Amino acid sequence: MLTVIVPCICKDPVNYLKLVNALTTLPFVKKIILSSSSQISYLGNSDIVEVVKTENNYYNNDIVKKAIEKVETEYLAIIPDPFLLKPSTVEFAFNSLLKRPDGMVVIGLQDNLINIEANDDYRPYLVYDRKIGPKDCEYCSFYKTTNLFIFEDNPFAAELTNHYVTAFMQKNTLQRGEKVAFIVNERFKHNNDYALGFDFSYFHDRQIAKNLSLVRKKNLSLSQRLCSLTYFEGFHYFNFLGMSYKFSLRHKPVFTVDCHNYFNSKDLSRIVDKRACVFAAFTRHGFISENTLKYLRMIREHVDYLVFVADSKAKDETITAVEEIADALIIGRHNEYYFGSYKRGVELLDKMGIINDIDNLILCNDTVEFVGTHNDLRIFFDKARFTDAYGVTSSAFGYGNKIGQDKYEGVKLPHIHSYFVNLKKNVFASDEFKRELYAVRVLKNKTDIAVQHEMWLGKFLEKHVYTSDSYYPYDDTCFVNSFDIYINDGIDNPLFVKHVIKR
Repeated sequence: MLTVIVPCICKDPVNYLKLVNALTTLPFVKKIILSSSSQISYLGNSDIVEVVKTENNYYNNDIVKKAIEKVETEYLAIIPDPFLLKPSTVEFAFNSLLKRPDGMVVIGLQDNLINIEANDDYRPYLVYDRKIGPKDCEYCSFYKTTNLFIFEDNPFAAELTNHYVTAFMQKNTLQRGEKVAFIVNERFKHNNDYALGFDFSYFHDRQIAKNLSLVRKKNLSLSQRLCSLTYFEGFHYFNFLGMSYKFSLRHKPVFTVDCHNYFNSKDLSRIVDKRACVFAAFTRHGFISENTLKYLRMIREHVDYLVFVADSKAKDETITAVEEIADALIIGRHNEYYFGSYKRGVELLDKMGIINDIDNLILCNDTVEFVGTHNDLRIFFDKARFTDAYGVTSSAFGYGNKIGQDKYEGVKLPHIHSYFVNLKKNVFASDEFKRELYAVRVLKNKTDIAVQHEMWLGKFLEKHVYTSDSYYPYDDTCFVNSFDIYINDGIDNPLFVKHVIKR
């Protein structure tokens, strides 16, 4: 059973009245606690609603502490009244929590459609890699009630007012080894007209958040504050007379003198699966992770010819390890990212005449690592037999016209993702495909690379009326990247997860 705490912070009481009316329709909601420093009341016909008067509208100090005293259920949700969630949304969140009862489920403004009229012909999803921002009133959170006692045990956390409370809960959930799931692709109303802006407490809470390691400190010396260049959390800063100005710089990969280019290719020795693979990689500092080697070995079991192409240099031990698995190695900087590696691999297969001997071509790369089984890959390739292009995931939306520096409009553009895709012979052997793939060139911006390369493949397949499909279902109503939804270890029996370098 669930208790819902509703911090009432909006100027308009209609907000919390609509929210409470929706919550009372749910059979698993045992109690609803309306908490406010103002005089509020609920005149509905429900005996599960209780009004709690607080000394102020602080999100944590009064609301959370008094909630602990009132809650008798195992699970708790905090839904600020700016949110007008549908009963189905609350039910989805609660059911998601029950699957991982020691974890945490969050609904926020990110990756959801806000205040847009929409029908119910869609489905929400869970992702696991989002970071909670400082404004607590922009999140709803669901968790086990006993987890709230961490505020009593931490004197710094007990001093938080309107910011970083939800972020603190996320940090502690992750430290326990549990998952924090974020609901995305949802549709709901949200009122930005707060009774209090809460900005007055931001700097107070931010200082406490630093003590809780929720915000990292730059810790500049006096001389650095006067004039310096520093690097912090992925950005460079120019510090001058106490002010800091953020900017970014691209660093070229640095390889030691014992890293070098390499090329070698063996003749095609067998035709069993009539399938070849071009594997694109980047050997960071000249090394290859054991995860990637395991991935290569698994692919090797399903292909007749494997080409390993690295947009980098490599150490001798890396070359030796890969050469035990792959039939051909092309290692050297070309700066064209993964599609530049695909291009070089296909060119080699074309030059050797292997293109004519195979019926299927796999293009894949090391941005993911395979965590499935041999049978999972067999099922993938069995399903791939029925379409011209078959990927692991596909998305309904992509990048359209350029609208500014490094910015593109979001448009409806169905496409399969290129980190693992199987192409039939009528696609990869066509002159049009090879001509456009061989035209891949150096692009400096990552968004441009996605537009020119990944979006190109989707447009190419549509233009030439090739059929395409994906292992995980395509959802025409989902505007969130399906890579985030399915490529993680939060789902049951994942096929791939995002690549983590391990040595």
